[in-house]
Amino acid sequence: MTTAVQAPAPTSIVFGTDGWRARVAEDYTFHNVRRCADAVAEYVAGRGEQAKGVVIAYDRRFASEHFAEAAAEVLVARDIPVAISVHAVPTQMSSYEVVERGAAAGVVITASHNPWTDNGFKVKSPSGSAAGPEILKALEARIAANGGQAIDRRPMADAEAAGLVERFDPYDGYERYVRRTVDVDELRGSDIRVLVEPMWGSRSGRTSTRRSASWPAAATTWACCWTATPTGRVPPTSRGTSFTSWRSPACSPTTWPSIAGSASRS
Repeated sequence: MTTAVQAPAPTSIVFGTDGWRARVAEDYTFHNVRRCADAVAEYVAGRGEQAKGVVIAYDRRFASEHFAEAAAEVLVARDIPVAISVHAVPTQMSSYEVVERGAAAGVVITASHNPWTDNGFKVKSPSGSAAGPEILKALEARIAANGGQAIDRRPMADAEAAGLVERFDPYDGYERYVRRTVDVDELRGSDIRVLVEPMWGSRSGRTSTRRSASWPAAATTWACCWTATPTGRVPPTSRGTSFTSWRSPACSPTTWPSIAGSASRS
């Protein structure tokens, strides 16, 4: 005997204090990501700012890079150029890139500090800050209307051939920005040690290796830095990571910043 199962109603998507977050494969699906991207495209087009383009970045959560490309396919279908990061990056760097490029908006695929089972969709305003109430109201209205519709998309290969896609690495530019705002000489002369726990986030590995080449070692000793898993993903065991194992003379840090699993905040 077979049982007819009623098709689920379109997911109700509401943006919270900093984006929409949901459980992957339940509510957080490729179709719903495309609905969000469609709303961003509609907002940008409504302001006549297509030429400014949209910055897209992502963290190291499950399939984030694929969700980012799904969002990009929707934007380029509306002839909106996209600049998409070549690898996972912290949210701050995507905000920097939005401002640096004078982009119309930014999209970041991340669920920040949410459980590892989740992913999310953040929107950045042209100032690099989280999208405000006016923008979110427009996005939510569009999303409420496109729930039962097919979302137009354009294959990435076709969009790249048309010159609508740029791949970027924000690290060098962001480091120059930090150097303009931080007194490196003052840090070099200080007597501090810093322990960083990236919790398998976007800063794992890259932060420590890049630091060793350019930052004053005495001031920024990345004493005990977790590395990524072989798959590069955020594992379930990252939940509840404790700092107690680092209470040893070898580390003896004076500052202990912790970075959320996506490295979107510290």
